Amino acid sequence: MFASANLPELARIARVVIAPEVVAGSRVWKVDEKARHDIRVALFGRGKPDFGSADPTASDQSTLLSEFTSTVAGPLIALLPADVGAFAMLMLYEEFVKSVFIQPVLEAEVGGEG
Repeated sequence: MFASANLPELARIARVVIAPEVVAGSRVWKVDEKARHDIRVALFGRGKPDFGSADPTASDQSTLLSEFTSTVAGPLIALLPADVGAFAMLMLYEEFVKSVFIQPVLEAEVGGEG
């Protein structure tokens, strides 16, 4: 699922969202819709993430999280300063979980775009 992940672009987005003021604790980080879209494109390419099920089993979820950690999160940490990397991991895990686990369930429940 993460073969098309663009790590340099994810690192660029993280550096924009996780500004020095965020690291210093004087401002909270916020992912606006443009940044959220950019993260999803950098993670999954132009298509939607598709792992075959809108309701993955616990084992499937564990496998996907492990794959995300080993192919995206881990390598991305190496591209960022430690202080930015810590915040970036939180940001990326949040977007990953929304895109892969939450959004498909919402779409399945309402029968379309959630």
